[in-house]
Amino acid sequence: MPDAAAEIGLTKNRLQTRLELRLRQAGLVPAGFGGSPSGYLYLRVTVTSGAFCIDLNFNRTVSFSDAGLEHIVFGAAVWSTGSTGTHGSNPEYIVGTLDKTLDEFLNEYLKVNQG
Repeated sequence: MPDAAAEIGLTKNRLQTRLELRLRQAGLVPAGFGGSPSGYLYLRVTVTSGAFCIDLNFNRTVSFSDAGLEHIVFGAAVWSTGSTGTHGSNPEYIVGTLDKTLDEFLNEYLKVNQG
């Protein structure tokens, strides 16, 4: 995490714990590093002295044919969302924005992956 995040009390552990908890609450099991055969979730949170940016991507291996050639892309983002804003030195605002971003992802993911 950038120094600006630490200055307002936001840690990588706090964000990772929140992400894993939200996944478990939705019935999904975090796979840890290395992903899973079905894909993986990538979270990047950037914090500056007054602003933040959250990027959340669901990545998976995709393959396609073009002009008779088979192409394979590892770690292709197949779903993406994010948010930017100012935090006013309030880490809870960033965590709350992460929650809203996760709500969006989980709603879309569960619509497609659970009958």
